[in-house]
Amino acid sequence: MTTYKAFFRVLRKNIWVIVIYTVILLVCVLGNAKSGQGMMDFTASKPDVTIYDNDGSLLSKRLEKYFSEQAEIVKFDTEEKLDDALYFDGTDYVITIEKGFGEKIARGEKPEMLVKSVGNYDAYLAETILSRFLKVAEVYAPAPENVIVENLDKLLEHETKVSINSGLDTVALSNAKNYYNFLNYAILAGLVFAVAYSNASFKRELTRKRLAVSGTSYKKINHQLLLCNLILALVLLSFYVILSLLLVGDIMLTMNGLLFMANAAVMSFFGVSFAFLLVNLLKNNNAILALVNVVSIGSCFLCGVFVPASWMPVFVQNIGRALPSFYYVENNRLISELEKFDFESLKPILINVLVMLGATALMVILNNIITHKKQKS
Repeated sequence: MTTYKAFFRVLRKNIWVIVIYTVILLVCVLGNAKSGQGMMDFTASKPDVTIYDNDGSLLSKRLEKYFSEQAEIVKFDTEEKLDDALYFDGTDYVITIEKGFGEKIARGEKPEMLVKSVGNYDAYLAETILSRFLKVAEVYAPAPENVIVENLDKLLEHETKVSINSGLDTVALSNAKNYYNFLNYAILAGLVFAVAYSNASFKRELTRKRLAVSGTSYKKINHQLLLCNLILALVLLSFYVILSLLLVGDIMLTMNGLLFMANAAVMSFFGVSFAFLLVNLLKNNNAILALVNVVSIGSCFLCGVFVPASWMPVFVQNIGRALPSFYYVENNRLISELEKFDFESLKPILINVLVMLGATALMVILNNIITHKKQKS
């Protein structure tokens, strides 16, 4: 009981940390919602699409022609201008047609498409247009390219309208995804910092010596502190869930909303175990603060919180895969697109959860090893 009282007494003195990062979360979410209001509302305008044709085949040219009929084609001279256009909504969808595109379709194979998307309504519409073209082309394959193109011309001449039939509230789900993506920063900064500061008091030299002679095992003390940290995480997570209900709305009461909450809970458990490890590795509170800021901001940039991961180079995305935040953000994306809730649909989400739980278990094991060694010394 003494451990619990001491922990929450220290926490009360550092409650300002949680308040600051909660305010940052609100600013990010509200700012993003305001800037994205126009993007998420339905308009009858055509999507802006950029196409780079590296194949030059009959089918690739027919694809570009089809997009010119269904969308506005915009072109950019350099990669830098393209990146700026993606960031400032100058284009919604970028398609790179690789060499061999036409030959693969003619052989009845499925070509790989390199795409970049801003994730708004127009980008989803462009994705539907691309998917429709490829599916229709596959119907007439395998066959020579000119035969496939002739059949495409006959069919597409009479069917030019494209519609999206979905029971998903894409606007609300997009807002929920953005909220819980930004929550990654609040967890890795606010929660980790609060936990680390509260636990640091128990790691001071004098306190550690008193605990050593008290007869209480280091495992018992660790378990008591871990329980305190989990209680703090659950209370804070409950507050953030209530906040999401107020900001996002009734979508949080659906199955998609519950999955968002569960995903955030798993990430919170990782945050607690990570904070616990930091305290055992670092003695200086300023060093803890510096490392927390580096890890939280760095992981948010690398894993697609502040900037969509699809906009970043492949090697940056590969670096992000080494961090639990990558799997947390990826789960949020999958949940926002989820319509069916069978095992096959939930499988990639469950795999990402297992990765995060594995990282959490690794933090706990390392913490016990380090604490045991310090106890002996």
